[in-house]
Amino acid sequence: MLKALTLTIALLFAAPAQAAFCPGAKFIWEQGHGSAEGGELEDGSKYIIFDPEFWRELTPVGRKFILAHECSHAYKLEHRKLFSRDEEFAADKDAFERGVKEGWIRTDKHVSQICYALGTDVQSHTHPSSFMRCLKLWRMWAVHKNDHNNTKKRKRGNPK
Repeated sequence: MLKALTLTIALLFAAPAQAAFCPGAKFIWEQGHGSAEGGELEDGSKYIIFDPEFWRELTPVGRKFILAHECSHAYKLEHRKLFSRDEEFAADKDAFERGVKEGWIRTDKHVSQICYALGTDVQSHTHPSSFMRCLKLWRMWAVHKNDHNNTKKRKRGNPK
């Protein structure tokens, strides 16, 4: 009973934050869904479905990443022209870039938390494996850190 009450309270406080994070999307809590899903209905309305148990297990950075990833599925129409696994990588890239820009991806620990949120899924006909998705995120993080360090050096007057 206490677990259900705690989860209900957490979801009530999470809803306004999600709406602000992905404006215009309808958020649906579906027990037993497994994880999260975002998209567009035939009438053009956007939706994001979350399993409350999945949501509860995520860190704040993991939640933001999954929200940004699913929001990308709902709003980035150009992704739908891609093969489904490429669509997943594109949504991951959008979410990663958003996190760096907004400042909620700032450390190696944050990237680890995102990889945890991606789980341990094997490749399917619609999704690449969690391992491959995480590997691509670590590569993006390495490039970002290298670019960021080079920018800091140039600002200090070091040409290298």
